[in-house]
Amino acid sequence: SVDYWSVHSIESVTAGQVIAVYHPAVSGEDGMSVKGGLVPAKHGREQMPLKGKGFDRMDDEVTYTASMDGKIEMQNDRIVVLPVHEVSGNAELAEGNIDFRGDIVIHGNVESGVSIRATGSITIDGVAEACMLEAGKDIILRGGMLGGNKASVKTKGAITAKFFEFTNILCEGDLQADVLMDCSVICHGQIRLTGRKGSIIGGKVQAIRGLIATSLGNDAEKRTEIFVGAGIDVYSRLRVMEKKIEMTREELAKIEEGLEKFEILSKERGVSYTNDPRRTSLLRIKIKDSAMLASDEEEVRKLRILAESSRGACVSVIQEIYPGVIINMDELKLALKNMATGVEFYKLPDKIGTRPCSAGVE
Repeated sequence: SVDYWSVHSIESVTAGQVIAVYHPAVSGEDGMSVKGGLVPAKHGREQMPLKGKGFDRMDDEVTYTASMDGKIEMQNDRIVVLPVHEVSGNAELAEGNIDFRGDIVIHGNVESGVSIRATGSITIDGVAEACMLEAGKDIILRGGMLGGNKASVKTKGAITAKFFEFTNILCEGDLQADVLMDCSVICHGQIRLTGRKGSIIGGKVQAIRGLIATSLGNDAEKRTEIFVGAGIDVYSRLRVMEKKIEMTREELAKIEEGLEKFEILSKERGVSYTNDPRRTSLLRIKIKDSAMLASDEEEVRKLRILAESSRGACVSVIQEIYPGVIINMDELKLALKNMATGVEFYKLPDKIGTRPCSAGVE
């Protein structure tokens, strides 16, 4: 059950975490050898305070805590906490997975099978193969990704890449690249492919806030599905969650009534119902339902943000859009039968309309 790939993982700390405790010197006691001779004690000598950066010395003058999230290491007898982890060469399986609280910068390639997680951003100067990337902030792939249908990229920030091939992508911010080939993409922001090629070929690509591309599909009429807007799944989920929240609130109101009755009975009879099994059961249900309600309300808040941000989302194609491309906007669908140039697709009440594209290459 040992995760051998993570054996070489980075030693990370969080802000406020105790990283060292100094133990003051103590006076030794004289001893005796096996022959009865005196062995003089060595008296302890106080050491100098720890040197380095990225940590604080507490008021007790013996406890040291990290002042930031990051990587902790020794550098020439100094303790250093760094918010950035740098890999000078390639990230290889032999070196293990990388899991770091902070930013990660890899100056080489990322080998297939490697897992990289960061609470901050991930920057890869080389080419990423069939690996797994997960970031709390932005992901930058200067050399692109060759996913081989085994790669996944997930981030709460934005993505900038040269290209993606055969990759699963979940991006909560905007996504900018030159080529998406046979990828499965869900982007909560806007997708922009306005580089030299700026094309999407094959796969399924969803952009909640809209999409701008130089071209869509290819002359081989490869099936390429484009989804913009929140989609019927978001609206359906929103309705379900709103109904669930309403029912939970009604149940909590009934529980509050039951607890109030115990309070009234306690005052009328002069008897404490604190440990009554029925009251205890109501309290447990209240705690569980309150936690569930808070979680559901947060999900609804996020769904409403997605729905609001999707208003007016459209698909802008600066140059060619080929047959085989399918445009989806909520419940509406349009399958391209003929090649078109410089067109923008937008949602009408009962169909997907077209107009000249006003977007340009940056």
